Amino acid sequence: LQEHLYEVVTSEQSYLQRLTMVVEHFQESSVLKDALARRDRKSLFSSIAKIKEISQSFMDAMLMELASSVFCDVICDVVHQYTLGPFDAYINYIHNMPYQEQTNANWLYCILQRYSLKTRIIYPQTVEILHKLQEDPRCNRLSLKSFL
Repeated sequence: LQEHLYEVVTSEQSYLQRLTMVVEHFQESSVLKDALARRDRKSLFSSIAKIKEISQSFMDAMLMELASSVFCDVICDVVHQYTLGPFDAYINYIHNMPYQEQTNANWLYCILQRYSLKTRIIYPQTVEILHKLQEDPRCNRLSLKSFL
């Protein structure tokens, strides 16, 4: 049981670190925010900040229970509480995934072809900004898509 609970805590911690990176490094980047069209911003980051809040709350609750009791089984109560909801942010995020994938595909196409896809204009500066953000050592050479 302790090994499984350790897995839950460490998995959530890793998940929260990725969410923090996508929110604080990418979504809140003023340079990227200025370069992205409103529609692209919405398709990429829809509900992600809310999901990060939920994950942080879940992590905090687990850590608080771990600090207050030597027995790891109290985390089961926290996990059970969070399985009851809220799920709206996750549902919105999953619903938005096809748009997110399309935006990422458009950028990849733009990088490979150096011109816009169909009639939609994709600014090369946006691709360059994204590339620069992904080169940050904190990203460990991972793309924005891997954090989403």
